[in-house]
Amino acid sequence: MKRPSLSLLIALGLVTLGAPVANAETLTFPCGGGASYTVIMPQGVLTDGKKCSGALTIDASVKTIDISAFRQSALTSVVLPNSIKSIAQMAFLQSNLLTSINLPNSITNIDTYAFAQTGITSIDIPNSITSIGQGVFWNTPLASVNIPNSVIVIGAEAFRSTKLLSVIIPNSVSSIEALAFYETPLISISLPNSVESIGHLAFAGNQSLITASIPDELRSLAPDAFSRSYSINSILYCGKLIDFPIKPTCPPERQAIIDKAATDKLAADKAAADKLAAAKAASTKKITITCVRGKLVKKVTAAKPVCPTGYKKK
Repeated sequence: MKRPSLSLLIALGLVTLGAPVANAETLTFPCGGGASYTVIMPQGVLTDGKKCSGALTIDASVKTIDISAFRQSALTSVVLPNSIKSIAQMAFLQSNLLTSINLPNSITNIDTYAFAQTGITSIDIPNSITSIGQGVFWNTPLASVNIPNSVIVIGAEAFRSTKLLSVIIPNSVSSIEALAFYETPLISISLPNSVESIGHLAFAGNQSLITASIPDELRSLAPDAFSRSYSINSILYCGKLIDFPIKPTCPPERQAIIDKAATDKLAADKAAADKLAAAKAASTKKITITCVRGKLVKKVTAAKPVCPTGYKKK
């Protein structure tokens, strides 16, 4: 499915704010410089914070930060309460003075471009998050990120044009989507065995990228995943995919693991086949029983012999 462009999302944001909520009341809270933001209750949806500035601690009544709620605000730091569950698309977009924000473990959703074009330099993603959405940190000075092992998907453009020199991707991530780390100053990457797919231009345009370690069981690699990463001179990989900018090197220790796994599989397959053959032979083996009726005696031979009517097994 084609993802919406940032310009389209912005346009949508302009027309979807402030949707009426039945039986709701609106609360207002100060947020610096005489400005205020509003919270629609009882749903706890924060809206209209674009004029906020400086440091802000958001009220504990808030559960959702609405689309573009703080877009282009002059906020410098934000403290989120543990009541927050969702940060909608473009919530802090283009708030370029914003350098600090906490993400509590109550958050389960961070939508597209939520923190794009802010001044955030460091972030700890909570272990309640399973997917880092499209463009969430796009075009920020982000230099440090902690990705927990709850994350399964790193979305398109998630860290595009950030300042990341290094990143630790946990052994829970299965998909790194298009442009996820496009045009960053990453020097090296080591992807865990959990990664199954690397999307279009995922690590492209990284002029400082020198080495990459790719899991041998990778199932899908976009042909241009590493395009324009001209400095790369070492790719460690022992699998069968071929769409790399240079020929990969298979480390002997990794090849040894692959060879052992193949040998173990052959042995396991043979043991299973032998067991099946033995069971089949046992099921078709004929045996002979003796059946009697008075002085009459009959022998019956079959895989599952049964005495004739009137006869008893001796």
